[in-house]
Amino acid sequence: MTDLTVLTDGLAFPEGPVLMPDGAIVLTEIASGRLTHVAANGAKTTLAETGGGPNGLALGPDGFLYVCNNGGFEWIRGPDGLRPVGKAADYSGGRIERVDPASGRVERLYDRCGDVALSAPNDIVFDRHGGFYFTDHGHRKGRSLEFGAVYYAKTDGSFIREIAFPLIGPNGIGSRRTAGGSMSPRRRQGGYGPGGSPRPAKSQSRTGRRPQAGIWRPGCRASSATTRWRWRRTATSPSPPCASAASSSSRLRALRSSGFRCPTPTPPISVSAGLICSPPSSPFPAAAVWSPSLGLDPGSPFSIQRSFLHGSPEPSPAAPDIAALKGRALNLRRKMMAMASGKGEGYIAQGLGMADCLASLYFHEMRYDPENPQWKERDRFVLSTGHYSIAMYAVLAEAGILSADELTTYGLNGSRLPMSTFDDIPGVEMVGGSLGHGLGQAVGMALGLRLDGSSGRVFCEFSDGELQEGSTWEAAMGGATFKCDNLVAIIDCNGIQADGPVTVRIEPVADKMTAFGWETLEINGNDMEALVDALARLRTPNGKPKCIVQRTTPGAGVPTIMARDRAHFVRIDNSEWTALIDELEREHA
Repeated sequence: MTDLTVLTDGLAFPEGPVLMPDGAIVLTEIASGRLTHVAANGAKTTLAETGGGPNGLALGPDGFLYVCNNGGFEWIRGPDGLRPVGKAADYSGGRIERVDPASGRVERLYDRCGDVALSAPNDIVFDRHGGFYFTDHGHRKGRSLEFGAVYYAKTDGSFIREIAFPLIGPNGIGSRRTAGGSMSPRRRQGGYGPGGSPRPAKSQSRTGRRPQAGIWRPGCRASSATTRWRWRRTATSPSPPCASAASSSSRLRALRSSGFRCPTPTPPISVSAGLICSPPSSPFPAAAVWSPSLGLDPGSPFSIQRSFLHGSPEPSPAAPDIAALKGRALNLRRKMMAMASGKGEGYIAQGLGMADCLASLYFHEMRYDPENPQWKERDRFVLSTGHYSIAMYAVLAEAGILSADELTTYGLNGSRLPMSTFDDIPGVEMVGGSLGHGLGQAVGMALGLRLDGSSGRVFCEFSDGELQEGSTWEAAMGGATFKCDNLVAIIDCNGIQADGPVTVRIEPVADKMTAFGWETLEINGNDMEALVDALARLRTPNGKPKCIVQRTTPGAGVPTIMARDRAHFVRIDNSEWTALIDELEREHA
């Protein structure tokens, strides 16, 4: 049996221990509504008074402490000490708070996600991008039960998204990619592929002492007058893969600091602090959540309720590099011109107009894995306007999903790269040859991702000509009715269709989408700064689907094609291509 040293006691339902850089421990006392600082010699002082019920605690990359506050419990005292029994009569609302460890100043970051108020935030873990996941346990009062959820948020208070709902009592949460949570200074570093697509994480070692493992355990001889919760530290147990706050449930006494095996035949799951984390060899995704099981026998006190989330749901962890994105857009135009060269005819003008939009999506906003185009947690791009396929092939090749050599087969007999896309091509989500069906399929994808608890989003391009199709407006009503805020529609308003200009009165497009219940922005679709800004502004979930009405110029980047009156399907003599390609390069010199 491992020897344990009692550092301090007399705590009021402690949770969320965080090992600070100076070797001290900061923890929450849920029943007292405060954060407590415990020095290495066991001396304890109050760091901050948060009120409510501070529960999960983590040290952020900025040096601030982040608190999951459940708003407060009612408490009863029994043979084993204090026990929570539901929402407090003076419940002050669930929230995420930030605490300055130097001054003890408490700042409220989030108390809702869109129109949904947080109920009882419980546990928290940071990811490699500096954002954090947290569980909302929900409250139980009498026969009433609030469902819980999992959220992802940024530390500056600007971004929060619901990741999974509904869950029954989600408690701990851990991320395999963080590999250390809030106690350990060790981190796993990963890379990003094109567009922020996650790469497999690789360990990065650091010098310095490995932190000691810690567990919570109720004091065994608690009297009715004293609650003897204790922080115990072992110097012999290695730090588990995911270290943070241990649950205060009395059923955790039997677990102590050992690993815990899921009651079903799955790989070992390490439990620390009410958090679980799969080992690197486990097939579990990057994050998982557990909750107390309802009705399992005492030998199996926990169940894995759901595992999910490869990587961060924040679409774009890095600041945009506008110059690099413009360079990507130029590369797309080069690839399109090379594909069309020598064909004599084709849908080149629309693709040139879409190049900036596709560059901003694939190389800044969207998450995907070039080596695994069917990765379940990817963002989906739906190309409703199938004759834009030349642009689709160009971006898939630029992103590394499609071989660049295959682009030379565009439009040839026997090629899988026809002038209108097929969905057997890696990275192509649907066949969009018949116009007017893309938005409906995108709404279905968005609903499916929500049901799966996925963090993936759906980006759907369709044209102004498709606004003449009734199916498009039915889908627009459906997206708003079902609150698909993981869906972004991009309407390419270039003013042309097969027989010339769009003549049916469809304007004002942005006002109509807004009236249908969409959060809508109207921009110049050939302005990279405007595209990146619009995508960033539409990230925050608010119960509404998102829409960008982008005004693009057919043939953008090649003035001769831009000047054509009939640019839907252009015919160009073979002798002209060299001059047009030179023109593209001069425009971007």
